[in-house]
Amino acid sequence: MSSQKFEVEKFNGSNDFTLWKLKMKALLVQQKCAQAIEGEEKLPVGLTAVEKEEVVSRAHSAILLSLADEVLREVADETTAVGLWRKLESKYQKKSLTNRLYQKRRLHTLKMSEGMQVRNHLDNFNRIILDLNGVGVKVEEEDQAMILLCSLPSSYENFVDTMMYGRDSISTNDVKDALQSKELQKLVSGSGEGSVETGLTVSRGRSMERNGGGRSKSRPKSKAAMRCFHCKEKGHFRKNCPQRQKGIGQGSNGNAQVVVAQKDSEKQDSSDEGEGGDVLTVSTSSSAESWILDTGASYHMAYSRDLFTTFKEWNGSVKLGDDGELGVKGSGSVQIKMYDGLVRTLNAWYVPGLRKNLISVGTLDKNGYTFSGSGGVLRVSKGALVVMKGRLQHGIYTLMGSSVLGTTVVSSSMAIDSVEKKYNCTELWHRRLGHMSEKGLSILSKQGLLSGVETGKLKFCETCVMGKQRRVKFSMGSHTTNGVLEYIHSDLWGPSPVESHSGCRYYVTFIDDFSRKVGCTL
Repeated sequence: MSSQKFEVEKFNGSNDFTLWKLKMKALLVQQKCAQAIEGEEKLPVGLTAVEKEEVVSRAHSAILLSLADEVLREVADETTAVGLWRKLESKYQKKSLTNRLYQKRRLHTLKMSEGMQVRNHLDNFNRIILDLNGVGVKVEEEDQAMILLCSLPSSYENFVDTMMYGRDSISTNDVKDALQSKELQKLVSGSGEGSVETGLTVSRGRSMERNGGGRSKSRPKSKAAMRCFHCKEKGHFRKNCPQRQKGIGQGSNGNAQVVVAQKDSEKQDSSDEGEGGDVLTVSTSSSAESWILDTGASYHMAYSRDLFTTFKEWNGSVKLGDDGELGVKGSGSVQIKMYDGLVRTLNAWYVPGLRKNLISVGTLDKNGYTFSGSGGVLRVSKGALVVMKGRLQHGIYTLMGSSVLGTTVVSSSMAIDSVEKKYNCTELWHRRLGHMSEKGLSILSKQGLLSGVETGKLKFCETCVMGKQRRVKFSMGSHTTNGVLEYIHSDLWGPSPVESHSGCRYYVTFIDDFSRKVGCTL
């Protein structure tokens, strides 16, 4: 019978040490010298001293030949197989508390990203379990299954529910088999865009019987019968409508306004580095309900009279970016429903000549609002509260919200005065009653306990926020050490007003948590 040669990939310090150990043990078993790494006392009793030395030498040489040069230099002084094996374990598989906690943290923070293949995720999970076993941590079978289910993304929510409920017991193999079966089902059905969120055996999308085939076999439909919802013509969709694109490209028909802060130019509209750098956001929508944030505007402005809930007529003018002017016909309150569903009120000017509703960034900054942006979203905050957001579209930000229409417009200064008076009374009683909530004030007002005063909405109260804060105490720390120098307490004192004889003004102390030995150094 011909002898078969086995080789193990050399360990270079960066590849998987746990997996290399398994392969190395299997190789030593093939060479009949696996017991040498456990010590000479573990060798068979019937062997002579010469035979034992030969077995140890064979195991020692096999391990050395499976190490890369950079690792071999670190353990070259070990002359026995057991010494070599233990030194490798002490360097690359420490069983200290820090390493155990690190491996446990890897396991509990493992997450599968959307679109990641199941086999790659299972490989990462198995690698962590092997590393934990290598440092002496045994994870129960049921805990492994639960951690694996919790590591799945949100699209596997129904899959997780199906695996967790209606069972008497669950194991890691059950979860792995179900995941692999689901992955295989997706590959066979060809539903690459499908999702597992509908359960174990049902995939999203159209049925295979519809139109004689699934999604992957559908043919593109002719656009000849399609009707545009913008121009009502056939042959194209609304997003490709020539008239709509022409209207967006021309913008304000050549009139340079504050909203774009530049003259109309097709070249500038298609460039991200145009001269409209002062404009944070521009909306391509022509709806009167949309708003944009503008650093070039000195005040909030709206071009539709229907947006105002209160209104005071007066005449004025606003200067544009091309030194032109537009007339201001008055001002009042405008209600905007923000991204979070809350309706907020802004005081704005009525400028009929504008083509965009503007929210002045300068006015917000003057009123104490702060700005931050990341991930394509601009956030406007008042203290710790985010009051409005702008979404990045085509290089600019658009307010995530819309105007509240359908309210009655009052064209008189008395309306504004009544609103301010109502707010002042509400704030006054709010402070008198120990900063009572808005709901509590409303109940007292309906019961006639506030001298007939009708309460309204409360503005942001900084005193309420400060009063609800509390000091969080530091929890007691608990540390368990198993050896010397594993955990050290250190403290630095100084500067001393008087120098020592050697000119030192600081000293540092070291206390070993295990032995409680104290050291002090100037």
